[in-house]
Amino acid sequence: METYATGVNSFALDNIDITSCDYSLSYISYDSLLSFSCDFDNLTMCNMFNDQGSSTYNFTVLTPETIPNQELGPAQDHTSNSTTGGFLYWNNDMPGNSSDRGRIYVPKSIEQNSDMCIQFAYYVKSNMTNNNTVVIRLSNDANSNTILWYQTLFDSQGWQTVHLSLNKIAQVVQFYFEVYRIESALIAVAFDDIKIDQCNPIISTTIPTTPTTTKTTVTDSTSTSTMTSNIPTESTSLNNTSFFLYSSSYNLIIYSFVFLIVQYLFSINNMFIIEK
Repeated sequence: METYATGVNSFALDNIDITSCDYSLSYISYDSLLSFSCDFDNLTMCNMFNDQGSSTYNFTVLTPETIPNQELGPAQDHTSNSTTGGFLYWNNDMPGNSSDRGRIYVPKSIEQNSDMCIQFAYYVKSNMTNNNTVVIRLSNDANSNTILWYQTLFDSQGWQTVHLSLNKIAQVVQFYFEVYRIESALIAVAFDDIKIDQCNPIISTTIPTTPTTTKTTVTDSTSTSTMTSNIPTESTSLNNTSFFLYSSSYNLIIYSFVFLIVQYLFSINNMFIIEK
């Protein structure tokens, strides 16, 4: 607040209240979302859409009890390891062609900002072993369909979880989950527990409590490799960090105490030299 008077002035504000008008939802229309989350356990697609222009087979929501091939699985959903929990399933048939594909996208564009992450679980199993039969990938429509993550495989060895930090830029983007069949084989492909949100809420709800084996995909412009490593629990990491900080502080106190003693002895020695 600016004032141009030369005298003494005082200002006060009180009882400020900001509320939102209670309009009917029928009058409100949003073209984008701040976040998206779906575990498919209500057996709906959470308004996700199949891309009819590019899909030869569509995704649908199924449960382990309703999938067409019980041998390929999955035998449980990812959310609760239940036989009645839902997930997105690529409902393809045989004989299949190497050009078959499926593409599904989040219902509306996401307001991406500088601290957003995306997390999801995927499952892949083929009746053809030791030969990669499918490509699954996540992309968005920024810069002509940017590929954010992909895997080429024939068996994911059960459900696997992917956690990605998005580019730290502000933009409105559409996210796509895609599958490409590269061999004429029967394939089970499923996605579950899709979350697009600020990184902190996603991380805080997915901290492991026991050591887990996690697949990490390293992707560049020419190749993709998969590494498997044992990840310690978050609490172990925090405890190690706290111990390190405590030890560092303790050592600093000892060094400071020794320095003061040496400085004191040195000053006494100087006093004796001056008196002599």
